[in-house]
Amino acid sequence: MKRLKTLNRLARSVARAESWWFDVTRHVRTSGDASVEKLTLLGVPEAGVAYIPARPAGVRALLKDLPIRNPADYKFVDLGSGMSRILFLAAEYAFRRVEGVEFAIELHEQACRNIGEYRHFKQRCSQLRSINADACDYRFPNENLAVFMFNPFGPEVTKKVLANLAASVEKHRRRVVVAML
Repeated sequence: MKRLKTLNRLARSVARAESWWFDVTRHVRTSGDASVEKLTLLGVPEAGVAYIPARPAGVRALLKDLPIRNPADYKFVDLGSGMSRILFLAAEYAFRRVEGVEFAIELHEQACRNIGEYRHFKQRCSQLRSINADACDYRFPNENLAVFMFNPFGPEVTKKVLANLAASVEKHRRRVVVAML
């Protein structure tokens, strides 16, 4: 049991160091967490979950393995984008455009500041933006999409968002890849 606790502490330390390095090398602040109760929301608090940024290494592995030949043929959409960490990682993959949807006002405002400050030598997409909206109300663009979700909301909201996406694809046929981490 003592060894397991030590390994858990080590894993948390590695994750903090990775987050710190990510932010420092990109001139942004995406680290930290925030509970839903402490945020101003555009939806009901029950629809959201706490903000915990994804580990860059895991996201890079997922992006690398997407079944997409040419990212420039796709718009990347991160639902529940928080402070935009995933947007910056997606910008390294030459998507046509990269967009985040966040329903917490404070996280969206930090995302906008981050987008204004972001710079990194691996950036291949310069069209980044954050939208302050409830994902249930988001209108999916009529273009090829790579839709990303890192545990952004509970099952009821996820069902509604995926139903909206399915209806959008039915109305305007196009290629859509959904990735969840």
